[in-house]
Amino acid sequence: MKEEYKLPEVTKEYYNFLGWYAGDQKVESLNSENLGITSLEAKFEPVVYTVEYELEGGQNGDNPASYTVETLFDLAAPTKFGYTFEGWYLNGEKVEGINEVLGNVVLVAKWNLDTYQLSFELNGGTAEGLPTEYSIENLVASLPEAVKEHYTFLGWYD
Repeated sequence: MKEEYKLPEVTKEYYNFLGWYAGDQKVESLNSENLGITSLEAKFEPVVYTVEYELEGGQNGDNPASYTVETLFDLAAPTKFGYTFEGWYLNGEKVEGINEVLGNVVLVAKWNLDTYQLSFELNGGTAEGLPTEYSIENLVASLPEAVKEHYTFLGWYD
């Protein structure tokens, strides 16, 4: 009669159990076919968690799409033309990185609109309706012409 002892599964937080191994050989039970085994090792692989990024039109840098307990990381700043990156948020809380296992996560990029102040040197002339600021969301389509008696307006120059 062939007796067999089925090896138990073991758990390790944040890891998947791969099985019992004697060297490179996976052993699922002890029986007459594998007599002589004196040492078994439980092998594990880290659980892989996904990271989703809500960028609101921005471009992600080198931030990973997944992580494990062994690959925790600091977050890189994304970019978005016309905006300054404020930070990454997870469930409404600002985070600098994934420094503990949080499971699958969705990170939200928060942005501040860049606003640029305008000033005009009229050189003794006048102009009506000159804008004082602009942004990517409020662009200046055209500038009014300046007026100065006895002069022809040639345009605006930087």
